[in-house]
Order: sequence, then C-alpha cells, then structure tokens
Amino acid sequence: MAKWAGLTPGHANRVPLSPVGFLRRSAEIYPERIAVIHGADRWTYAQTYERARRLASALRRHGVERGDVVATMLPNVPAMVEAHFGVPMAGAVLCTINTRLEAETVAYILDHGVTHMCGAPTVLGLLASAPAEQQRPFANVVHIQTGGSPPPARVIEAVEGLGFRVLQIYGMTELQGPSHSCQPQADWAAMPIAQRAELMARQGVRYPVVEHVMVGDPLSCEPMPRDGQSVGEIMLRSNTVMLGYFKDPAATAEAFHGGWMHTGDLAVCHPDHYVEIKDRKKDIIISGGENISSVEVEIALYKHPAVQLAAVVARADPKWGETPCAFIQLKPGATATEAELVEWCRERIAHYKVPRKVVFGAIPTTATGKIQKFVLRETARGVE
Repeated sequence: MAKWAGLTPGHANRVPLSPVGFLRRSAEIYPERIAVIHGADRWTYAQTYERARRLASALRRHGVERGDVVATMLPNVPAMVEAHFGVPMAGAVLCTINTRLEAETVAYILDHGVTHMCGAPTVLGLLASAPAEQQRPFANVVHIQTGGSPPPARVIEAVEGLGFRVLQIYGMTELQGPSHSCQPQADWAAMPIAQRAELMARQGVRYPVVEHVMVGDPLSCEPMPRDGQSVGEIMLRSNTVMLGYFKDPAATAEAFHGGWMHTGDLAVCHPDHYVEIKDRKKDIIISGGENISSVEVEIALYKHPAVQLAAVVARADPKWGETPCAFIQLKPGATATEAELVEWCRERIAHYKVPRKVVFGAIPTTATGKIQKFVLRETARGVE
C-alpha cells in the first residue's frame, strides 16, 4: 500500500532489529534473566549487554575503526558471546576462527537440557564414534536435524542407539533454507532400527512453504516415474527461491531452465513421494561410459566398522576416463588396508564401481562439518 501511495519507508518508520538491538532490548525488558551459562558462571542479560559495551569501548580505544575485521580464535566460552555483540557494537566485522567441537563439549551442551541441535552427518559420526568413557546417558531426548549430504544409515542407527532422534532435512542457500524433511511415518517405529535408518536417510517430502517439487528430467523438465529407481534432478518452485545469482545471468538462466529451480542434486522419488538423493551432478563419476554414484560407493564404505569418514571423487584414468578414488578417515585406534576396503566394496556394489585407489588420512571439512570434495578432487589429481 505504501508503494502505491508513493510512500517509501525511511529512518523514522523503519528500524531493523539487529543482533545488537536484540541484546539491548533483552537487557531493558529482562535485565535479571539468565542469558549465558558456562560452567558455574551465570550472566544476566543486563550483565551480558554491559560486558559487550565494555569490549566495544576497549576495541575503539585500541584503534579499531568502523569496517575493520576483528578475528577471534575461541571455543564456545563467554568471551565469544562478548565478541559476537561487542565487535559489531564497535562497528567492526567479527571473523570467528572455528575450533572443532569434541565429544566432551557436546556432552556438556546436552547436560544443560538442549532439546534440539543441528549438525552435518560428520558431526553425527563423531558422536557415534566417541570413546565409551566420553559417552554418557542424558535425561531428555535430543532431536538432531542433519543435512548437507545423505547421512549413512549406520551413523543414524548408532546415534539413535545413544538416545538421539534424527531428522534428515534438505535445502540449499538458493532456497533460503530447508525445502524437505524426512518426516517419520507411523509404521516406521515398529521396524528394526537398521531398516528404519535406511528410510530416515532419505531427504523426505517438501515443506509447506515450497509450492511444487519434482524429480524430473533436467532437459525436458518432465517428471520421472515415482518408482524409487528412475534418476532425475530435484527441481522446485517456491516463493523462497532466490531472484538469481549476483551479476551472473548465464548461471541464473541455467538454474531456472524451464521455469523450475534446478538444484543440481540427482535423486529418485519413491511411491510414497519421499525423495532420496543419489548424488550431486558434479560428483557423478563417468567410468567407461557408465555413471557411478559417489554416494553409493560412500555408503558401502561407511558400513565398514573401521571407517569414520569416507568421500569418493573422480580420478582421471587413461583407459576408463575416470575411476573412483576413495578418501578414508579411520576411527581412532582402528586399522584397515586398501586391499581390505576394495574387497569390502566388491562384496556390496558392482565391480566397476569399486574404488581403484584408496587414500588414508584426515578428510578436510568446513566449519560446519561438510566434506570439502573440491579439495579432494585436487588431491586426487596428484595420487599415483
């Protein structure tokens, strides 16, 4: 209505709620309520706001100007909370250099009654493989949302056994958040956990805010059969889809081909309408004219009891064009050989899908636990 009347919002009638403004409001309205819990320490909102203001003043006294970048290397301690609010108060930009959460830290969080948390499948794997002396039961049920890649059923089975409840979600930045969730069906509860975990690893059904979703042919934009076998691309239409890629009209046109948002994820749709990702388009390995799903190979590797993380990428081959190269991070104290893992895969997947090369070592991940396959592709180029 304002636009139709020739009116536009201004400073007088439009005040965005920033994180700093949120803390200030909380300190004014709930000054005595607890805002921060760390060990035996307790800070109220009023105390937290005051400490952040002091940090901002100290930064300005030390020469920090508007637009400067302030880096911190801190775990989740009260000083990090101060930095999250104090640095923006000084007009600067906070750059947090992440330290990895370990099992003890996760246990500490859970001890304080957390009911919901998010984590990549690698985070779930770390919880499941934590040493027995670090694991402990907790009173309340903790619901975990996981996404970023299809979680191995073995990992879901393990964390469910610890008392967690896992919900697989699917989304991407271009959609402004999740578009699917694997909502459990009533009859799943009676299934053996191994069977239930296989179903829970699917990406699920669309959120209500997403108008239309299909697994379709990326060229014709026609739907694929809902048979759990026919592979197509996940495509959708929603008011939450981005306007386009910044200053990249070619990429925008490609993403919106046929009037659909093309996600780049290859999947199948089951008769119950549940979507299951098979691979990213760019991660498909083409070997001798055959398409190999890196996810399928990774699932086979994850079933090996010694494997903590697994990632499979294409490696150039003079005869076949590309062959699978597996990167393996073993569980602490576990052992396995290349020949052992190759034979393990041979017993579970088609022989042409079996990795021709297995590389052992730490697998690079992002701060949120997503495996950095682009790094592994570069490494694979130099593997003999």
